[in-house]
Amino acid sequence: MISRIFRQTRSFSSTNALPSGHNKWSKIRHHKGAADKARSKVFAKMALDISAAVKLGGGATDPALNARLSNALAKARSLSVPKDNIEAAIKRGDAGAVDKGHSVTYEALLADVGLIIECQTANVTRCNHSVKTILAKHGGRMASCGYLFSRKGVINLELQDSASFDTLFEDSIDAGGEDIIQKDHNLVEIITDPSQLTRVAESLIEKGYTLSSYDLAYIPVSGERQEIDDEIRETLTNLIDTLEEDSDAVDVHTNSTL
Repeated sequence: MISRIFRQTRSFSSTNALPSGHNKWSKIRHHKGAADKARSKVFAKMALDISAAVKLGGGATDPALNARLSNALAKARSLSVPKDNIEAAIKRGDAGAVDKGHSVTYEALLADVGLIIECQTANVTRCNHSVKTILAKHGGRMASCGYLFSRKGVINLELQDSASFDTLFEDSIDAGGEDIIQKDHNLVEIITDPSQLTRVAESLIEKGYTLSSYDLAYIPVSGERQEIDDEIRETLTNLIDTLEEDSDAVDVHTNSTL
């Protein structure tokens, strides 16, 4: 099914005036410290993603042969992750490719929201315990929910000219894309069969498109993400953040909006 989805969003922001006086520099240092902490967290998360991509790719460190790694590297560079950090993460992933040889996928529910949790671990028993403990602390539980998801290839890109959507539409279909979804503004998501992900991505790159990301993912079977209330959203966000901080976790997928 070929579809276009248009959503309107409004963004609001506010900036509080900084009081003058002796505490001005302390506030500047506070904001700078918070920004540095946030940046360090992003760098650490990207390093984990890069290492995991190498491990899941069986130790393949060539982005041309490892779609997940290619995606992680592109994202890391877009976030200005230092080259030394990237190289160190690749080495850690390569070293752990053999040690962390077990791929484990868990299905879980938080209220009626489905989650697919992908892990790579050297100790399945420890991983089972860790995931169950994290779920329990946030009100979730292990439960079958795979029927809510489809395994697909997902490509994201941003068009520079909205008038070029029709051209992208044709190029994507010709390359093997299954569904092309136009989101807010010029953001476009292309869905592929898992086996065709790399082929479609490479075809679009050859035609001059700049991809934001491409990877395998679990997406809702219905094609629409489940709407949830603010309370569940906050709990779900905290749960996903905690799961992603676990050293064995690689990806967490949900069928709801966040």
